[in-house]
Amino acid sequence: MLTLLICIAVAENVVKFVVNESKSEIPTSGSVGSELSLLCIKSSPVAEGFMIWAMEKCKGDEFADSAAFPTLAPGILSLARIVAKHHPFSRQNVVNLASLFLTHSSSEVSPQKMNDIKEQALRLLLIVSTQGLAVYVFHLTTKNVKMNIMDSNLIRYFVSGALDIIRPPVSLSFIHAFGQLLSTQMCIEALTSEFFEVQKRSALKQLILSFNSYLTEPDKFTGIEKASIGLISSLNEVYGVSSQRKILIKK
Repeated sequence: MLTLLICIAVAENVVKFVVNESKSEIPTSGSVGSELSLLCIKSSPVAEGFMIWAMEKCKGDEFADSAAFPTLAPGILSLARIVAKHHPFSRQNVVNLASLFLTHSSSEVSPQKMNDIKEQALRLLLIVSTQGLAVYVFHLTTKNVKMNIMDSNLIRYFVSGALDIIRPPVSLSFIHAFGQLLSTQMCIEALTSEFFEVQKRSALKQLILSFNSYLTEPDKFTGIEKASIGLISSLNEVYGVSSQRKILIKK
């Protein structure tokens, strides 16, 4: 733990560090990034310690306005990705950290650089969604969209990435989480506009169509609430998904 504290103390005063995913006992270099990477891979307490430091370091506009932000932020997000890969119990904190980066704004950072960092944060959210936290990720993203933390371009970037990794069949809880995101007004406007690629719009329709299996196979899926059916039916209508299947509601 002393080594972690020393590395973090050094990291406080550097503007950039590069992570290293090697599990070698000897870091490939004496850099802060290599030291932190190895410690976080090998020890879950150290990884959690890093996450606590990162959350404290990255909250608020002070960090976003600092000279270190454009180069230090990518390193923090990259190391958080390594933590998520090796330490399942830290993944929710990783999601919270990635979401925190979406709130940053600064007149000191170019719009393109800020957008690049936010896209990296969204990629991290998608990675963690494949590691068992999809429902949590989509619920949190819905909250961010409703709070206008994500603009239309970021929404399209996130949903486009989600469509690349989602493979039906999916659970009803997943449909709730993803469906609520798709039902927000900002999402509807972003995903039905001409700026959303035609292939992605088609993929989205196919995914929504797959949700209809919950409506047409009542004997296979039990305990379906009317609210769930209403959500799926609404997605069909909003995104122009045509289905000839009869929707059945269990009483």
